[in-house]
Formats: sequence, C-alpha cells, structure tokens
Amino acid sequence: MTMQTIRAFNAEREDIEELVLMLATALTVKEQFEALELDVPEWLEPKIRAIRREVTTRNADRLEKRLAEAKLRMDSLKTPVQRKAELQAEITKLNKQLAAVR
Repeated sequence: MTMQTIRAFNAEREDIEELVLMLATALTVKEQFEALELDVPEWLEPKIRAIRREVTTRNADRLEKRLAEAKLRMDSLKTPVQRKAELQAEITKLNKQLAAVR
C-alpha cells in the first residue's frame, strides 16, 4: 500500500478488506511521522477519518443486515399461537393509537 493509494482513497472502489488495510497503513505512517518528529502531511488526518468512517459505516450496515436475517429466522420458528398473540397485541396497540387521534 503506497501513500498515493491512501491519498487517492475512493470509498466506492474499495472493499472492506482493502479499507482496513488502508486504515492500518495510514495509521502506521502517521505514527512514524510523529515518532520521527516530522510534520504529518496535512492530507493524512482527513483521509484517516474518512477511511475510518467508511469502515464503521460498512460494518454497521453488515451488522444490521445480519440482525435482520436473524430476526427473520427467529420469526420463522414461531408457532401459529405466538404469531396470533403478536398480531392481537399489535391490533390492540393500533386501536389505542387510533382512538387517541379521533
């Protein structure tokens, strides 16, 4: 991974593994500049924030997708009695909300 690759960061082009590698490289480069008491390039910190934000966002999206899939699997395991009870509770809740707005 080169400095030019980090400088040319494009979120749409990179997969999550490349982004993590890019973030690790950028952080290491920053640490080395600081350890050698050199001025950190002005463009580096904003790129680190952008890459970290993209990794965090993609990870949150991945977790939300997995959660939705797990909920669907869980719902598929419910008995008809459980589904009926949930629907009845929703109907009761909606009737109360509707009565409050009438």
